[in-house]
Amino acid sequence: MTDQLYPDIKVTQRIKIAQKLREITHSFVSTSDVLRKLSSSESVALFLQLTIFTFDLTFTVYVLIQMLNFDDKCYKHNIKKVVQIAWFICHTIKIVLLVEPCYRTQEKVSSTRFLVARVMCYVTSEGDPLRDEIDDFVKQLALNNLSYSAMGICNIGRRIISTIIGSVTTILVFLYQF
Repeated sequence: MTDQLYPDIKVTQRIKIAQKLREITHSFVSTSDVLRKLSSSESVALFLQLTIFTFDLTFTVYVLIQMLNFDDKCYKHNIKKVVQIAWFICHTIKIVLLVEPCYRTQEKVSSTRFLVARVMCYVTSEGDPLRDEIDDFVKQLALNNLSYSAMGICNIGRRIISTIIGSVTTILVFLYQF
């Protein structure tokens, strides 16, 4: 008797899971739409933030290097060096606070893709109620590629930090050639 009830319970559980998966898919699509709209509406602000950060960091490092090259044992001069180092740290924290949430969002979507692909391996039956829902979720994951962009020029992620450091270094080398 329990052997005959077990397949019914299993199908019922799979139908409930399929319904939950449908809700998750709808939530993912809604969240993707909101994030896409947010990214496009704030794209100019992101670009300006990155540009301002690059110039702030360049000028801070330039002034700091100028101060380090100046050998003065004056107390005020040492305070100015500390202030420039504090500004450097402040600018670095600011860019990390801008970039890290964008990076983490992309990482979570990537790990979700991996987990859904693993679940998909366990759904092999054509009559399984989970099959269509997982298939739909996989399609939504493929169609809704979440990334934050600064006016379409660059994607906001951890790579942008190294790009900015490279551009700051290039600007500093250019300034020292004068």
